[in-house]
Amino acid sequence: MKQIDRDWNLSEPQFDFFTDSSKFKAFLSARGAGKTSVGWMNCLRFSAEFPGSRGVIVAPSFPLIDDVILPEMDDWIPKEFILKDNRFKHNLFFDNGSVIMFRSADNMRHIQRLRGLSISWFWIDEATLTPQVLWDVLLGGLRQKGFKRQAWITGTPKPNSWVKRLFMDKLTRISNSFALTDVPIESNRFLPPDYVSSLRSQYTGRFAAQELDGLFVEFEGLVYPDFSHRHILAPDSPFLKPPFQRMIYAIDWGFRNPCCLLAIGFKNNHPIVIQEFYRTHVIDDKLIDIAKSWRDQFGPGPIYCDPSQPDSIAKFRIAGLDAHAAKNPVVPGIKTVTSFLLSLDKQLYVSPFCQNLISEFYSYCYSENSDMPIKVNDHAVDTLRYGLHSFQPIQPFYHSILRKPDQ
Repeated sequence: MKQIDRDWNLSEPQFDFFTDSSKFKAFLSARGAGKTSVGWMNCLRFSAEFPGSRGVIVAPSFPLIDDVILPEMDDWIPKEFILKDNRFKHNLFFDNGSVIMFRSADNMRHIQRLRGLSISWFWIDEATLTPQVLWDVLLGGLRQKGFKRQAWITGTPKPNSWVKRLFMDKLTRISNSFALTDVPIESNRFLPPDYVSSLRSQYTGRFAAQELDGLFVEFEGLVYPDFSHRHILAPDSPFLKPPFQRMIYAIDWGFRNPCCLLAIGFKNNHPIVIQEFYRTHVIDDKLIDIAKSWRDQFGPGPIYCDPSQPDSIAKFRIAGLDAHAAKNPVVPGIKTVTSFLLSLDKQLYVSPFCQNLISEFYSYCYSENSDMPIKVNDHAVDTLRYGLHSFQPIQPFYHSILRKPDQ
């Protein structure tokens, strides 16, 4: 590989992270603080300094790789270093024999495929939106002979994530690790000033502390304080697999803001959120394709839609989908979701791969001096509310008794 000759104008936090020699590193910062950039810097340095090394970049989904990670690659890796760029198969080959692979952690099947890797490094982007089993599996792959081995993660702080336990908490922190936190958005001096000021004027309280100051914060006034780890199933739980007694689906429209589609299956009367799709800039035709593929995979069922876009609901119906305008009273809907969280015989469970929903459960809170939630960080929880509050179960279920999900 040719000598790297370019000016990396690093911020102070990026420099501290880039030059740290710990085996395990975490860059946990505000949004826009340069965490993806510093992740790429580590990739390029490792690939250049250790010819023939193999590494993998893992993100919560392939759309995140395609929309965020790959577009930034061209800013850091000179094209003359690349021998073969096979983005279709998510592999990058360098002229010195080094290889970078791109993989998704959006379901257990994809994570299990990582078990066969023999690598010298890995990078998990948006690690707080992934389950800990991903870290455990990749750790077992750090075995490429003759190479230095290292792993780093980047993301936004989430107080209840495995990342905090492994990199921050004194009793459970892993050895030979380094974590850089409290990195505010202002540390990235290349952002447009009006972008920063706009977010500062709209984000408030603890949400601003997490998203703009890069702090680990416990949210007060949570809408769903009863949600906890007991509602999250094990990655290999049989209750995440078909067949289901019945299926329902729900959708929250979006374009500039994320749209969210959830698949909810029922076993033993327990609603189980088994799949989520969460992404910006998605057109109706794409959502229709996803809804049809889920119907084929999990079974037919009604789709309860955000009622704000009747034209989109009509498109779903024309496409042969059982779409309905969801019931949308906020407070009664919150009470319905809470009743499923508290119920013993109809308790709600969530797949560990529905990380956006889980993250929102832990941060969705009420406005000060108000009975209404803050309209931010709410796309997945709104979708869940549409589905559960609109669904009218038909009793009884004529199916054999199944044991309850593993706690």
